[in-house]
Order: sequence, then structure tokens, then C-alpha cells
Amino acid sequence: LSDRIEIERFCSCLDERSVVVGFSTSGETEEVLMAIKRAKENNAFTVLISNNIAVRSEVHADIFLFTQVPSQDIAGSFFALPRIALAELILSKIPGYIELTEKRP
Repeated sequence: LSDRIEIERFCSCLDERSVVVGFSTSGETEEVLMAIKRAKENNAFTVLISNNIAVRSEVHADIFLFTQVPSQDIAGSFFALPRIALAELILSKIPGYIELTEKRP
């Protein structure tokens, strides 16, 4: 999500069964931080993945993952597939996630 209106609409549907994973290389992407904050307000489980460990104390995600992805690999679509794979790995390790997804229509 990259639009404030979409973030607000999406986050209003979240609850304690929801998981939000945010990716921000700088750790300062306003829309990502806003989505994490709104998700927490709705009791969703949150994960932030960033190359900037300095923001760890400022962002109150349930899990903060510090990455060291080379900057040349971040730009463009090269980084998209690893993001998806990493998100699936993270979600598979959250207790109850598989059970929740199997119960959803």
C-alpha cells in the first residue's frame, strides 16, 4: 500500500487475527510507518523489515527485522521476490497463522 487513503481503509478492517508486514529500506517511509501504527491500534500483529536499525526503538512493531541487503539489490523488481518469500517465512512462524488462514473463506 502506498496511498494514505488506501492505508486507512485497509487498516480499519484489521483485528487481532491480522498480520501486517512492512518493508522500508530507510525505516522512515511514512506510509509504511503509518500502516504499522494503524495496524497496532487495531491489535494486529506487526512486523517491520528495514536496513536501518536506528529506527528500531522508534517503531513499535511486534517484530523488527534488520536486513543488510546491498543497495544495488533494493531498487527495482529484483527485491520483490525475496520480499514475498521472506514474508511467507515470517508468517509461517507466527503461532496460529496457518490455522487462521485455513479458517478464512
